[in-house]
Amino acid sequence: MAGQENKPQDDVRFRILQLLEQNPEMSQRDLAQAVGVGVGGIHYVLNALIDEGLVKLGNFTAAEDKRR
Repeated sequence: MAGQENKPQDDVRFRILQLLEQNPEMSQRDLAQAVGVGVGGIHYVLNALIDEGLVKLGNFTAAEDKRR
């Protein structure tokens, strides 16, 4: 059952992508609460999605709210 080992992680990744599509301005803390994982887990998954090219970061320095 090696295929089921990645299923929970794939579900989290898919849910994060759905949430970001609906609201691209969500913070990592908001994503963590919506998905039900820790902020560190969201950070890890987001970095993986960025590395894969599935998520693109905007211009952080241009943002008025630097916390997001």
